[in-house]
Amino acid sequence: MEPLLLYHQDIREIYRDPGIFAKVKRGIFRLKTFTEAESLTAIIAESCPEPDRIALGLFELLANGIEHGNLGISHEEKWCLMKQDRYRQEINHRLAAPSYRDRYVEIAFDRQQKQIAFRIEDQGAGFDYNAFLNGDLSANDSCHGRGIALARSYSFDHMNYSGTGNKVLAITKFP
Repeated sequence: MEPLLLYHQDIREIYRDPGIFAKVKRGIFRLKTFTEAESLTAIIAESCPEPDRIALGLFELLANGIEHGNLGISHEEKWCLMKQDRYRQEINHRLAAPSYRDRYVEIAFDRQQKQIAFRIEDQGAGFDYNAFLNGDLSANDSCHGRGIALARSYSFDHMNYSGTGNKVLAITKFP
């Protein structure tokens, strides 16, 4: 059997079908930037029955992997950088720095008939995830520390961190 060759116009046709990604059962992606995380989140979420629900939590987990995991920015450091209006500048600086530039977040997904499981792993040192898993969204009015609680309470039916906290399994069940 000869391999299937896709030409440029064939690829454009694939991207015109917004449901094409729903036909993919398993996948593994590696990303480094927020822009890549936004694009991948949009593609994956559109293939799910409740795209807005999935997009919010999925992007939060990917962004945490980039920002806190791979780039090593603590919550306190982020707060200070934001107050000084230097947050984006620091993100770009670290993405280019030799100690961080080769790091990536890997997301694997496995779609079953009634659920989709996301395994997200960053290359950071990890963190104490227990303090964030049981966080109360109504009690947290700061601009950081809410991503995990949001993902857990709004987007995913099950979330489980493992290892040092640099790996998370998030599962969403479909109606």
